[in-house]
Amino acid sequence: MSNDNGKNLAAHDIAKVFNPIGKSPMTFEAFKVAQKESCVNPGAFWSTQAKERLDWYVPFTTAMQGDFAAGDIAFFCGGKLVSHAAAVVQYHCIERSTMT
Repeated sequence: MSNDNGKNLAAHDIAKVFNPIGKSPMTFEAFKVAQKESCVNPGAFWSTQAKERLDWYVPFTTAMQGDFAAGDIAFFCGGKLVSHAAAVVQYHCIERSTMT
């Protein structure tokens, strides 16, 4: 991520500008906590993120399965957002933002 001058931003600067839909900007301390949790317990972390930030037509049954070391990983097994990429963009970028 870079600023308007094309200069790359440090992680703490990125955390200052990151603002998910419906949430206050994340502090650098909160960013560090989230980053650590995503490494320590990735299944639980990404399950929470997916449930809070996305609307599921069919909820996933398993947030994460497989093994990173083996290169065999799957996320949000059984879940369905929408079936067409353009609809995903429209829904999550336009329609969902108007619901808040």
